[in-house]
Amino acid sequence: MGISYLLGLARQRSLPAAALLFLLLVDEIEGLIFAVVGVVLHRVDLFLAAQDTLFPAVVLIAAVAALARNWRRPAKPSPLPAVEPLDLGVLAQRIGVAR
Repeated sequence: MGISYLLGLARQRSLPAAALLFLLLVDEIEGLIFAVVGVVLHRVDLFLAAQDTLFPAVVLIAAVAALARNWRRPAKPSPLPAVEPLDLGVLAQRIGVAR
């Protein structure tokens, strides 16, 4: 699985995109909390002891954020008008320049 596939998936609003966002948020929030509590405060034991309440809270926050992003899908963009083919003579006539 390539990184381009994951980036394309992250831009969409679909169920796989919501699952990817959910997993990324869980990972990032847990990592941030570990960096603050475990590394900066030197309390890895506190981080591990708090996992019984911390992890369900992180999962709930990540689920709400992922579902909120995918709740309302964007409206379909209106189709662009057809492009008419022009040859150079017609184009020169339109802008007023003689050939």
